[in-house]
Amino acid sequence: MNLRHATALALVGWYLMCPPPDDSTFPSFALDVDAPVSKWWRAKSFDTAADCQEDLRRENREHAAEAVDHPTNLRERTALALKLGECISTDDPRLKGN
Repeated sequence: MNLRHATALALVGWYLMCPPPDDSTFPSFALDVDAPVSKWWRAKSFDTAADCQEDLRRENREHAAEAVDHPTNLRERTALALKLGECISTDDPRLKGN
């Protein structure tokens, strides 16, 4: 591995991304799981994919009881968003949108 490649790898981080609220269903607490990743919200940032995945598992354990398929309040929507969350590299082209 050359120095340039190593430097590029060191600059890559990870985001825990969650789907946004579905505004078309207002006033419900639905999520727009079909929204492009560029519209998802950044819940947290991490240095490594492993750290992101571990945090996602921990969040899901903590909020498992609240993660219902059809949330009726903000707490349930947040739990569902984390359940559907994904760890995405900071250099993922989907983050840039169109």
